This record gives sequence, C-alpha cells and structure tokens, in this order.
Amino acid sequence: MNDDIDVEPNTLNSCEKFHYKENLWTQVADLNTERAYAGVVSFPQQKIQNSTFALKADSNGIKDSFHRLLNIYVFGGLQDFTALDSIEKYDALLDTWTTLSIKIPLRIAKIGVSVLEKGRSIILCGGIFSNQDNEFSYINTAYKLDFETTKWTKMPNMNENRVLYSSMPRSSDKIFAIGGSFEGI
Repeated sequence: MNDDIDVEPNTLNSCEKFHYKENLWTQVADLNTERAYAGVVSFPQQKIQNSTFALKADSNGIKDSFHRLLNIYVFGGLQDFTALDSIEKYDALLDTWTTLSIKIPLRIAKIGVSVLEKGRSIILCGGIFSNQDNEFSYINTAYKLDFETTKWTKMPNMNENRVLYSSMPRSSDKIFAIGGSFEGI
C-alpha cells in the first residue's frame, strides 16, 4: 500500500483472526468504522471468577483458551483523507466491536500505542495530526488514557516528530519509540 500523504488510503472495516495451530484465517465481526493506519493494542480480558461461564468453560475443556481471550482496542486512523478521533474495542468472547464514548484528544493516524500498568492504561505517541481543514502535520505528542477513570493525561513530548505504525515495545519501566518516519525520512 502506498502511504504517501497525498495518496488516498484504502480503508477497511473487515477483520480476521489467525488460528496458529491450524494455520487458518477466519472472519470475525467487522469494525463499526472503516479505517486505515489506526493504532492497535491488545491485552487479556479480566479473568471471571466464580462465574457460570467460567464453570462452563471448565466443563467443556476450553479453560486454557478462555484465559487467553483478548480485548483489542483500535485508535484513530484515516477514513479516506479524514483523520479519526474514535476508539473501538473488540471483545473476543462476544465477537463484537463497540465504539467507545471517549474520544482521542486529537484526530490522528499512524500513532504508536502501548499498554501500561498491566492493562489499566495505554499511551499514544506521535503520528499524523489532522485539523478541521484536513491539513496534516507530523507530531511528537504523547497522551495516556486511564481505563478506570476514562481520562486522558498529556505526557511529555517525544524528542522528535514521528510516525510509529502502531507498535511500541516496552520493558517493565520503559517504552521504546523505534524507527518510524518523518516527512519521508
């Protein structure tokens, strides 16, 4: 895919999941909003203690797969030439996407995303910002979303403007913005 800033992106809402053992892709629920260049992060759902579902999962012999179910969050992205500020959450248990009521502080695409504090919050960094006139600029901002309070906090800026293409690896106390690009570099 050509991702030059003046080339209209191909936006999709279809999703598939990969079954590693079977080497097979299968269709899952569609996103609510078509997107390209969104930030994506996943982490395990909270374990359900003493629930009928957990008991049923045990009796059906799927306990191991039950504990690996994920929530996947999709942040921003482009829809045609319009940057988005919306967030969608995929629930692997229900095979559904939900558009969250909370919005990203900026209309943004090509952002880096990482999970913080054992899934209680995430951080969004860099990307391409779009104003109301769909004029784009590369940025170095960082924001933290606390899932318990649903509040955004402005974090210190990165040293350089950069597009991060979603993934930012982390160690126990550091997040790494590796590579990326800025105005074709």
